[in-house]
Amino acid sequence: MVFNSITGLRNRVRQASSLIDIQLKRRADLIPPLVACVQGFRAHEASVQTLVAALRAQAAGARPSAVGPMLVAVVEQYPELKGQQVFAELSKNLVETEDRIALARAYHNNIATFYNTRLERVPDRYVADIVKMNPEPLFQAEGFERQAQKIAF
Repeated sequence: MVFNSITGLRNRVRQASSLIDIQLKRRADLIPPLVACVQGFRAHEASVQTLVAALRAQAAGARPSAVGPMLVAVVEQYPELKGQQVFAELSKNLVETEDRIALARAYHNNIATFYNTRLERVPDRYVADIVKMNPEPLFQAEGFERQAQKIAF
């Protein structure tokens, strides 16, 4: 029973390590497309604002009748700008993703600590020595190769 219990814990520690990798892959797969989408929205809204400003400047000039029909068309087709909402959604996804990674790291350290404690307790210690089970290291961020995504606009 002791051997089976410790083996189950060892497998949970390995699973916890895998969960960290899964969350890091999720971050690598999710964040760059979201950033590209937000940048596309930002560029679109900037071009719309620039066009509207140029048309307003022309309309304020000496020949407003030349721009009148085009200005009406622009007003009728003026899209609702949603940049603020898109940026808020990106921020929410970034926070959620980093929280998932932090939870996976914490779970790994909790289960590894429990496993390591079981390896030191009697009678588990004797069984672990017989089958050569070794303590599992805790997750440490130092020297960690996969850093958080850098986002620049």
